Amino acid sequence: MSLRQKIQQVKRDSTDLLVTFKDDEGNLVDITGSTVILTVKEKQTDEDIDAIFQITQDTHSDPTNGETVLSVTTADTEDVDPKIYFFDIQIKFLDGKIQTPSLGTWEILQDITYAT
Repeated sequence: MSLRQKIQQVKRDSTDLLVTFKDDEGNLVDITGSTVILTVKEKQTDEDIDAIFQITQDTHSDPTNGETVLSVTTADTEDVDPKIYFFDIQIKFLDGKIQTPSLGTWEILQDITYAT
């Protein structure tokens, strides 16, 4: 089951997303050995190679309790135009099963201060 979300991020800001995986009954899912991918694209049909940015995580903060952290860095959004993009978070389990528990829009907002 996918959950639609709207995420906003200020251009050049670092953001850590804590993601917790649960099954349809709300039980935590063990993600040990799995790969989690966050992909942000201009168009949903763009190839992954053309993504605005993509983060792959295979080391998790608390895998037995279904938790991982996806870290978006300053460099990931530094050259990105402020506007609304599309994203999904996909998990590939050790057994090859793939699920997309979250997708929606990712809005990059114009930053005001350019800290040096």
